[in-house]
Amino acid sequence: MLRKLLLSTALLTVAGTAFAADLPMRSAPAAYMQAPVFTWTGFYVGLNAGYARSWTKTTDVDYYDFGGTRESSKSGFTGGAQAGYNWQMGALVLGAETDINFLSNKNSEVGKYDAFRSDARYFGTVRARAGVAVDRALIYVTGGLAYGNTRNGWGYYSDNNGSYFSGWTNSFTSNKTRVGYAVGAGVEYALTQNWTVKVEGLYVDLGSNGASCSTVYCGNSSGTSLYRAKFDNSAALGRVGVNYKF
Repeated sequence: MLRKLLLSTALLTVAGTAFAADLPMRSAPAAYMQAPVFTWTGFYVGLNAGYARSWTKTTDVDYYDFGGTRESSKSGFTGGAQAGYNWQMGALVLGAETDINFLSNKNSEVGKYDAFRSDARYFGTVRARAGVAVDRALIYVTGGLAYGNTRNGWGYYSDNNGSYFSGWTNSFTSNKTRVGYAVGAGVEYALTQNWTVKVEGLYVDLGSNGASCSTVYCGNSSGTSLYRAKFDNSAALGRVGVNYKF
């Protein structure tokens, strides 16, 4: 009886082992890997390029032949680099940005007796940014300080055939770095955790500055008169940019 019991136990053990070997293997399910949540917080650097429309307004201060106020505008290319920092709190994103940009615009205006020319060679800004993050998009407004180098000049006609003293040395000029303001708005989108692209509109006003002349080139043969003018320089920009976020 004992031998039969031991034999039955052995057979059951062997059969159970063989049955278990035939069952399909069951492994633990793979862990769920959640995609990292994007945040705008951090430093960034980038490049920008676009279209610029600049305006120059020249106003007579001491009337001679120039008279009143003239305005001219010119379109051209703008490009540069930017750097900044963002801080995200929920959907609110606050930040600061600085940039430096080249302008190709050169304005000129020819009158009956004289002509003027204006260059805004470059400008830079230091601005605050405030926006709302919607998933990986950021809609923002911006504003702050603007500075730039402008060169404005006036030349008086020397005869009736249209030639004039072209201005940078023979008449009077104003070549200064000036300070004003910049305001704008834009949309930025995160392509990856590090790369973003943006579309931005910006208005830059570099304020007013004056220049004077008391030579024969100002229309007085004695050279004793003082001719003064005021120059206002501004520009509107539409540009695209790419940033790398650290």
